[in-house]
This record gives sequence, structure tokens and C-alpha cells, in this order.
Amino acid sequence: MKRKPAAARSRRIWVVALLAAFFAGYFSAWFIARHHTPPGEPVPPARLPATGNADTAGTAPSPPLMPPSPEEPGKRLAIIIDDIGNRREPVERLLAAGIPLTFSVLPDQSHTKELAAHIAAAGQEVMLHLPMEPENEKTNDPGSGALLVTQPDEDIRAVIGHDVGQVPQAKGVNNHMGSLFTQDERKMEVALAELKTRGLFFIDSLTAPASVGCAVARRLGLKTAARRIFLDDDSSGDAIARNLRLAIELAAKEGNVVAIGHPYPATVAAIEKMKDDLAKAGVRPVFASQVVR
Repeated sequence: MKRKPAAARSRRIWVVALLAAFFAGYFSAWFIARHHTPPGEPVPPARLPATGNADTAGTAPSPPLMPPSPEEPGKRLAIIIDDIGNRREPVERLLAAGIPLTFSVLPDQSHTKELAAHIAAAGQEVMLHLPMEPENEKTNDPGSGALLVTQPDEDIRAVIGHDVGQVPQAKGVNNHMGSLFTQDERKMEVALAELKTRGLFFIDSLTAPASVGCAVARRLGLKTAARRIFLDDDSSGDAIARNLRLAIELAAKEGNVVAIGHPYPATVAAIEKMKDDLAKAGVRPVFASQVVR
């Protein structure tokens, strides 16, 4: 048998070697590309053995959460300023205070529509301050647009429609006076059912300790809360500052406190100075809509 020349055998060896090197390089590149995580991409989480909880089986545990910051929900104070609708100056000062506030606007006042629109445009919250019948109407006139216990149901709904039409920016309602009306479960049910159909929440100003406002609202599935502190029953500066500090302390301890004040000069001045006290207590000022449940 005739042997091939040495030159031919050498060429064949080189061809085989080159092919082997080519395929080795190709498969190496493929393997690296499949299993290497490029720089900048997240590394997949480590897999753990399955546990008894099907929702978390096979996944790494989440890192522990940082402790809640002082301004997270839980230490919240909602301040409502009642009786808005007559004077612009205190509203302008409160808007400039740089604190979330809720302004409750009375219907049918000289500047009702103008101030409600201005407050909403400034990014603050608007409520309707809905007049309701007090126990002694001779000494406490609730004013225009009031709900009375003697009104038929259809009249109550019509009055609410009129009052809401005066303040269309309103997100919710709280009662102006109403120590008699808020104790009448039947009439409150009619009024609050109407508020619910309009997508409004209700905050009970608690002008009467026996008010059924919150109880009826909860039964109807209407979002609600109750006033905890009146800031300015005593309109002296010292008393208002003391009540404001108390409201902040309660919010720090209990959370979700509602305080109600009025556009009095001393109340406005106290609110203008409250930022430091809020920060020290870790209390977050919020709108009334953020504390209703």
C-alpha cells in the first residue's frame, strides 16, 4: 500500500487543528454569553429551599424595612379653619404659612365663591361648612343655608344641594353649629346619605357631646372623623398656642387628630409659628381628607 507524502499528512493535521480551535472558541464564547451577567445588570436573588408558605417559597427574604420616619402616616394632624367666606386677609396669611390646611367655607357669604376658588387654586383643601340648627337658635343663628329638624326630607336634600353648589370645590363637609340637628338620628341619616351620594366625607365638629354624626356616617359607609380639639374657644393668644401644642402632642401619641380653629388674628399667628413644633414632635400636617376613615 502506497503511503501519502509527508507534506499531505502535515496539511491535513493543520486543517484538523484549525477546525478544532474554531469550534472550541465558538463553544467557549457561547457558554460565557449564556452564563455571565453583564456589568450593570442586577444579580438574580439567591434561591432558598422551599418553605411551608407557598407565596414565599423559593425566594430570598426581603431586607428589613427602615424604621418609619417621623413624617410617615400615623402621626398626623388635620387643622380645619371654619367660618371662611367673609374676609380675605386671614385666608391670604394662612395660605402663605406653607402648611397643609383645610378651609371650611360657609355658603351664601360675601366672598364664599371667590375664596373657595382661590383656596383650591392655591393647592389647599376646601370643605363646605354646612350650617345646622343649634339648640338655642335665638342666641346662635346658624345663618343662610341651614338644615333644620323641622324640614321635610326633600327640603334637607335641596338645601344641601344649594350649599354644595356654593362651594363646588368642597371635598367634604363639617357642621357649623348644629348642636340640635346632629343629635337627631333620623335627620342626620337623611343629610349624610345625601352627602354620600355626592361623594363627600363628613367631619363631626362635635358641637354637642351627644352628636350621632360619626355613628350614622359609619353605618351608612360614609368616610368620617370627629373633631378632637377646638383651638380657639378662648381666643387669647396664650390659650390658642397652648391648645395647638396639645393638638400636636395628641397627634404624636395617637395619630390622626382633627383640630378646628377660626380665622382669628391670634389663631392665624399661632399657625404661622407652628412648623418648628410640628418638626420636633415628628407630626405631619395633613388635609382633613387624609384622616377620615
